[in-house]
Amino acid sequence: MHLTLTFKYIEDPDGHHPSLRLKGDWLIIAISDGVVIGYGEASHSGDDRACEIKIKQLFNMVIQDLDLSLRSMRALEAGVFSQADNFVTAIAISALNQALYDLISKQHNIPIWKLFSDLPKRETIPFYATVNRALRTRTPSDYLRVCRSIDEHAISAIKCTPFEKVDPSMTPPQQVSAANAGLSILKTIRDHFQKFSIRVDFHNRFHLNAFLKILPQLEELNLEWIEEPCHDPHDFSVIRGETHIPLAAGELFFGTEKFIELMDSQLVDVIMPDIKHVGGVGPLIDVCREAQTRGVQVSPHNPSGPIAGLASLQVSAVADAITSIEAVYLSSGGIPLMDLVIHGNVLNIPQ
Repeated sequence: MHLTLTFKYIEDPDGHHPSLRLKGDWLIIAISDGVVIGYGEASHSGDDRACEIKIKQLFNMVIQDLDLSLRSMRALEAGVFSQADNFVTAIAISALNQALYDLISKQHNIPIWKLFSDLPKRETIPFYATVNRALRTRTPSDYLRVCRSIDEHAISAIKCTPFEKVDPSMTPPQQVSAANAGLSILKTIRDHFQKFSIRVDFHNRFHLNAFLKILPQLEELNLEWIEEPCHDPHDFSVIRGETHIPLAAGELFFGTEKFIELMDSQLVDVIMPDIKHVGGVGPLIDVCREAQTRGVQVSPHNPSGPIAGLASLQVSAVADAITSIEAVYLSSGGIPLMDLVIHGNVLNIPQ
């Protein structure tokens, strides 16, 4: 079977506003067998051109004449696709993997999840809306504007990152002072939207001592989880001993090994594999199976485009460990998967 590869850049629907945390267009790849096309997403690698070059190299080396099947995909995942020595390569592998699984499913005229199970485990999955991309001034009033828009869609589960004024280079006292702005934003959201389920991503900004100082104020806000507060994951063990709020981490990990290490260390309550980083569909399913045996929750990370979101949604059908998935909320007032919203914070899984 001879396969062909093409690329498509979709202009970021929110542009390249300075306030955006993840800047860049959506990079989509398409692999065709001449009849049907499989799609994968390689957005936000930090270097789209380098990622495109790596995707072409891997495609030419091992894919273009591949005898495509579920067995050959699992062999790739155990072989050439099992190692990534940098972030760009991890995203390249993940995009190719997504596209190939999508292609196989279309060749058989079935959804991706059915490649792994004859029966769906579920028909719906909870999701939360990441608000970063819809913000412009990142002020309390801007957060309220976005939250009102989200509330109008009957969505009440969100994630935000209001601590950008905290810099890792600051001393702990400086970080505590800088954190007041973020605490004020969170309190404003909670005061106006008391029923919201709020997750907070700290982007590894805090020294442990500084974070422990603000932890009592965070506990008053009834948060769903705390995501990556400190750079050193071993600090999480101290934090877990000081709070009832669940901890989440792992969005940048590739493969299963690092996730197994993270879960076995019992440092977090929720792991966050990203289908664009972890290696694609098969590796995400493998991570979920490992999490299931350990009783750890999985919430796939995905602050980018609809292709990765749909792929994550497919995996959630056959992965009981997945308790929610992430969807990006755009400044236009919606999410790329909005047509799949049944009601409130629930997405339908295509059957």
